[in-house]
Amino acid sequence: MPRVLVRFARDETAATAIEYAVLIATVSAGLSALLHNLGGALDGTFAKVAGSLQPHQAIVIDDGQ
Repeated sequence: MPRVLVRFARDETAATAIEYAVLIATVSAGLSALLHNLGGALDGTFAKVAGSLQPHQAIVIDDGQ
């Protein structure tokens, strides 16, 4: 039984998995904050562009027939 406990104490596989999980969570939170802030800026830009566009008018060509 003591060998099992020593082997369990030396096993770092789970620690590595937890480190990767923490890293992924940190990157995800950072990307979420970045996209949230970028979304507000893009919303303003699209509103500005949409406001400057003129409505489309159809062109009618009369060929005399």
